[in-house]
Amino acid sequence: MPIWAGSTAIIGHWFFSNDKRSLGIYPRFGFIEYRFPGAQDYKNPEEVPGGAEALTLGTNYVRLLGLETSQLETNVQAVSAMGYKFKKNPFSIVTNRDSCTVTFGRSLDGVAFLSKTEGCRICFANHGVVKEIWLSWRNLQRYKEFPAATSETILAWIRQGKCVSRVYTDTLQSVEPSLLRRIAVNKVTPYYYGAGSDEVQDWVYPFLLVEAHVEATASQPNTRSNPNTTSLGVTIGSPPGQTNITAWIYCPIIDP
Repeated sequence: MPIWAGSTAIIGHWFFSNDKRSLGIYPRFGFIEYRFPGAQDYKNPEEVPGGAEALTLGTNYVRLLGLETSQLETNVQAVSAMGYKFKKNPFSIVTNRDSCTVTFGRSLDGVAFLSKTEGCRICFANHGVVKEIWLSWRNLQRYKEFPAATSETILAWIRQGKCVSRVYTDTLQSVEPSLLRRIAVNKVTPYYYGAGSDEVQDWVYPFLLVEAHVEATASQPNTRSNPNTTSLGVTIGSPPGQTNITAWIYCPIIDP
């Protein structure tokens, strides 16, 4: 899999605004944000697009923005914000669509960015007018190809502690990774890591997100602090042998 290099040579940013609209352009971050709050009428929403219509409008705007459509995820999301109006005589509740946001995630060679940190969001309001555009689209160039690690190598990295894990019980209490004894892998998904839209990112690396059920053992509580924590101060939420623990393990996929 390739590592991608970001271009951060352009320093500075531009911001334009009046009493109705604002536009921020931040080349070093690869980020653009446009806002037109007045496009949305909360009291009298009219002809706010949703579903297929919003997807069509969003796709047209993506092309107008000049984005590389081959780098768009196929799973495009359109989410409507709903509002309610109360009428009297007789009493009734009317449901309205206040706005609709279409989200296009970015992908590289078919591999998406985790949590859609790279991509484009377009919010439509009354009569299909654009209320907001959020665009994080860094100028990335393919740097170098590396062979993907084998499953045996990835398992070895997990055992050696070369991965980052977030482990929770069914009550969302955290578990110290060193207490894990058995892992049953449910799902493995490759992703690219994208920094926040207000951060400079020089390199974009791929990784694997492993979702698993795990079994943990209890340790001696640290009685000097919370009796439900280990000596490392991490909450233990499950007794020995209990398997209703979910782990999200972030693993390397290449070894540069």
